[in-house]
Amino acid sequence: YEYSYTEIMFSPGYFEINLKKGKEVSIIFSDSILKSFKIENKSKILNKFKTKSLLGKILLLRSSDFITEYGIVAGYPWFTSWGRDTFISIPGLLLYPERIEEVRKIFKIASKYIKNGLVPNIFGFKNPSSYNSVDASLFFIWALSKYVEIIGNDGFVKSMKDSTLEIIDNYIKGTDFGIKMDSDGLIYAYSPSKSLTWMDAVFRGKPITQRGGKPVEIQSLWYNALKFVKNMDLLLIE
Repeated sequence: YEYSYTEIMFSPGYFEINLKKGKEVSIIFSDSILKSFKIENKSKILNKFKTKSLLGKILLLRSSDFITEYGIVAGYPWFTSWGRDTFISIPGLLLYPERIEEVRKIFKIASKYIKNGLVPNIFGFKNPSSYNSVDASLFFIWALSKYVEIIGNDGFVKSMKDSTLEIIDNYIKGTDFGIKMDSDGLIYAYSPSKSLTWMDAVFRGKPITQRGGKPVEIQSLWYNALKFVKNMDLLLIE
């Protein structure tokens, strides 16, 4: 099976630390020399997102583990930054905690990688990106609509207008992986060798769940995208 359940890694040793109740310890690793290290102000994050739940506080602080220099990591240990997962998680990880600058940075970086109206399924950054996804681009627009809903129209939306329209235009006229709006207004997508939705497990080089055609959640995202674009000019005027 393509996804191994075990890891084969060299283990040079281990850390043993005796901690007293209420105390913390940080172990920091870096692939380069740390010239400076800024410890995140945990109280600042918690103050922005009020919660009395201890579990809620822990989850909020631990969510930072998935936010990197380039974007949001889909999962450890082997997943990197995925377009679909990134924009699905933006409201909970960044918008409600009011981490606005990080949200804007992610949108700006993602917009530079849009190709033929497609947001990468997997961001390559230093390597080639993978674009086999019909929903990553639509979740990009969905997350932008959540930005307006949660934060408000603060002018940032205007900078994303060209990227949003590029996605819509390509989905209408047709783009890679057989993604195209059909005569009934619904989005059709099919690629013989690729799974284009979240059900993307692969076995022996072939998708297990193909889902070619018009998946129901894609139509919902498409409807949301069209409604958002319809109102976008009004948002830009405000």
